[in-house]
Amino acid sequence: SFYFISWMMRIFWHSSVGIFFTDTLSRLSKSGLIAVPLTAITYENAKNGKVINTILLFEMSLALGKFLAVLAVFYCLCLAAVCGRFILLLLWLVCLLYCMPFYKFMHRDLAAETKYLLKQYNMSAGRTAGQNFLIDDKVLQDIIAAADIQPFDFVLEVGAGLGILTTQLAKRAKRVLAVEYDERCFPALQKLSSLHDNLIIIHDDILRLANKELARHLSGDDYRVIANIPYQITAKLIYKFIQDVPPAQDLVLLVQQEVAERITAEPGQMSLLALSVQFYAQAEIIRQVDKHCFWPVPAV
Repeated sequence: SFYFISWMMRIFWHSSVGIFFTDTLSRLSKSGLIAVPLTAITYENAKNGKVINTILLFEMSLALGKFLAVLAVFYCLCLAAVCGRFILLLLWLVCLLYCMPFYKFMHRDLAAETKYLLKQYNMSAGRTAGQNFLIDDKVLQDIIAAADIQPFDFVLEVGAGLGILTTQLAKRAKRVLAVEYDERCFPALQKLSSLHDNLIIIHDDILRLANKELARHLSGDDYRVIANIPYQITAKLIYKFIQDVPPAQDLVLLVQQEVAERITAEPGQMSLLALSVQFYAQAEIIRQVDKHCFWPVPAV
């Protein structure tokens, strides 16, 4: 029993929480019957493309890992109770801690997931386009918590990329409009939209789209902007959503620290951007994010 549980926990440790399953399933079929979309395995009918079953891969493996950890702990408790030996319980706990760091089960490995998806879609991150993918699940959850998304919210995401944030928005909001300029990301996002009926994907330049058109897609003027926006167009985007009609209800943005500090500057140190933002709204910095939470690491 000791050996079996140790071996089982080590298998899940080295599988990188889902990448092992993804790679195995993708190798099983080269005919296109098994497609690997965004953070999910989708089984598709090869004739008509109809989705017949969907397994959220990384969430599934995350849940399975937690289940195995709980099962192993429960097993040791039962065994210790039967044997009546406290030392046996301690031995099992040491075994679990040695075989599997529990934090591996508590957080998604966004770095491995992102790199795998880029490989699947023959993509590479473009520094010139400001593509720096968020790979820290704690930061992702902090964005969601700060946004406090409600079931009746209409949300606009700019620069959806591979859809890591998009997935979380679609789970919580009434409708999500994701705008992505890079056409290489579009096939992945289309796969994601097949999993969420409330998700709309647009392949276009956000600066060329009128706010009225965006609001029309979201079926109302009371929309919110929640995004990890491209660095090169940060100021233009902020001006767009606070000045153009209809303006966004609020904005929760992941931006460069220098930009955030300019926006929240005190009187006497305010730039034109700070004056504009603080004239229309109240701005605050929620938290700082280390540059190593992105891949590739941004040169900022």
